[in-house]
Amino acid sequence: MKKLILSAVTLSLLLSACGPKEKPLTKEEKIRQYTQVTGTSVDPLYGKEIGFWYGALSGENDVNANGVGFIHKFEKGTTTVTANLNIAVAPEKQYHTAWLTDDKRSNFLKVGVMESIIGDVRHSATLSTKDDLAGQLSVLVTLESDAKASIPGETLEASGKLREVLKPQK
Repeated sequence: MKKLILSAVTLSLLLSACGPKEKPLTKEEKIRQYTQVTGTSVDPLYGKEIGFWYGALSGENDVNANGVGFIHKFEKGTTTVTANLNIAVAPEKQYHTAWLTDDKRSNFLKVGVMESIIGDVRHSATLSTKDDLAGQLSVLVTLESDAKASIPGETLEASGKLREVLKPQK
């Protein structure tokens, strides 16, 4: 019995080693990853992370949705905002759009139209900016009929408040 199992494992390893070699990733397939260097997150493009906020996103107005939003602030002056949301695919010619705003909802920054790369409920929008986002820690997701909308419409689908995890360093 042990010989049979050992033979099966050995054969599996040999077959996987004989398979085709992996081709290098194309530009579209590359995924940036942060790496830990002595307890600090470092992005190869933006440098050392100096601030981080995140929080849960929940459905509003009987919309079944959940997700997470986060902000990374980097030493080279760039801030990235990401909203990931599980929500039903938008009706035709309508768009789930993510926004960052302050507590009073007086200033809005469009994170972007949320996309689902494989056409299911997983949607995401990301924005990189040099703008100062101080105080803009609320994420809103609205349903828009115009992908180029510059202010949120009235159909609120999800929202969440981001909390500071890594205090920005000067």
